[in-house]
Amino acid sequence: MWLHSLFPDPELVLALEPEELAGVVLEFLNNERNPRNLVSPTSIAVHQSIEGYPQQYRRRIMEALAEALTWLVREGLIAHDPEQPDDWHFITRRGRSLSKAADVRAYRDSAILPAKLLHPVIASRVQAAFIRGEYDVAAFQAFREVEVAIRRAGDTRLRPSAYQ
Repeated sequence: MWLHSLFPDPELVLALEPEELAGVVLEFLNNERNPRNLVSPTSIAVHQSIEGYPQQYRRRIMEALAEALTWLVREGLIAHDPEQPDDWHFITRRGRSLSKAADVRAYRDSAILPAKLLHPVIASRVQAAFIRGEYDVAAFQAFREVEVAIRRAGDTRLRPSAYQ
């Protein structure tokens, strides 16, 4: 019933992208009284979550939850527990550090701009602002670094000239 209490309208659940629903699921898992830190994706996707929704929505909501759980596994936020049967997972260290849906959103958004694809100088200046969601600041800093590099490249006093 936890999902129904958050989203009484089943259409709202179905409108969420898998990673958005994953944030909600991870927040629930982190806040559930679970001293062994174990998760059964099947039980999350079937029993606890779909109660309260009309029958015609239950299958699609189970599928949406399965997609969200797959995203959590792919991102390393939950992982198969080697000491448990196949269906049991544990919340990873990274998953425990992202205890709120907003934390998962920030984590997801930070992956939009992979630092390894940026010039090292630009990455060092903009990555922190981008992760914090300060996209305007990050863009301004990136353009500023490009401007500085262009000025340096065009300044004949800073480089030897072939005409001297």
